[in-house]
Amino acid sequence: MNFYDRDDILGYPLRPIDPAYEKAVKEDIEVNSGGVAMSWNPLSHGGIFPIEA
Repeated sequence: MNFYDRDDILGYPLRPIDPAYEKAVKEDIEVNSGGVAMSWNPLSHGGIFPIEA
């Protein structure tokens, strides 16, 4: 699974990029990361943490 925040320039949906990513990535999941102070800007990347399934 790929978690991304649309405000994060380093995070984005991977599946549409290439057929290899479509096979490797089960799901692209949009999250709002970074908390209130940073969720609206590219620094939100530091707010995405791995989630155990």
